[in-house]
Amino acid sequence: VGHPWIDTKVKIVHPEKLTLCKDDEVGEIWVNGSIVTAGYWNKPEITENTYSAKIQSEPELKYMRTGDLGFFHHGELYITGRLKDMIIIRGSNYYPQDIEFVAEASHIALRANASAAFSVEVNNEEKLVIVVEVERTAIKDLNVDEVCDAIRQQIAEEFELEVYGIQLLRTASILKTSSGKIQRKACQEGFLDKSLQVVGESILEQSKSTDQPSDKKIDLTTLQAWLMAWLHINLKISFDKIDASKPISVYGLNSMKAVQLQQDVLDKYGVNMPPYLFFDKSTLKELSEKAMELIKESEE
Repeated sequence: VGHPWIDTKVKIVHPEKLTLCKDDEVGEIWVNGSIVTAGYWNKPEITENTYSAKIQSEPELKYMRTGDLGFFHHGELYITGRLKDMIIIRGSNYYPQDIEFVAEASHIALRANASAAFSVEVNNEEKLVIVVEVERTAIKDLNVDEVCDAIRQQIAEEFELEVYGIQLLRTASILKTSSGKIQRKACQEGFLDKSLQVVGESILEQSKSTDQPSDKKIDLTTLQAWLMAWLHINLKISFDKIDASKPISVYGLNSMKAVQLQQDVLDKYGVNMPPYLFFDKSTLKELSEKAMELIKESEE
């Protein structure tokens, strides 16, 4: 964007801590100066929250919260996105624009600049959803599974994220503003109330077995059985094909599923399994033993 002009003060602020960010650190853009308007007409509460923001180290000044995210680099202001659009999953922040760009490029049937990425709450956890338009020429022979698999694979490789829901939309149907900007919030609402013009979709089934509270006092056999059930449910492996003496990686555990397994173990047993264990030829039995070891350590 450039440098602040005349008497304008621009600060990058941590939106929750209300402290200044360092150079090259992303935060909310706050503005003070003669260019700032007085507020919203007849909306005192919104005006107070937006136009009377104070930084902890500068309590004498009032700033306008722009809702934009950005950072300073060598004195130059760079804008990275909107605070309200930020996707937060398992404590990590993701820009929807980055996810949308990767999703659109994952398959030739998808249209550029015609997607929305957002999160929805599923079983008390934020899950990623992507809605994207399909090229008009691709709708007739559209292979929904192929396209959705391509999206999931690219998002997993690029961000190590699982895509919970994908909706493929009719050409030129994604919700936009009059100026042509994607309305992510409206798309999220449309996904939830099933009002989008969908030509194909893929929604992951949620494993109830990993969402139930459990007693940490558990034996090795039970833990190994839980892992086998996880493979059966999430990787669609029949029980008779699961061998505890084989590396877990032979069952098609990719980076996306490894992240899911790591989180499910953490949610159920309260221990954080190092991700490398899923790819270093560890067998199901060895993983169970390592998990038991971590559980015992956490109880001490």
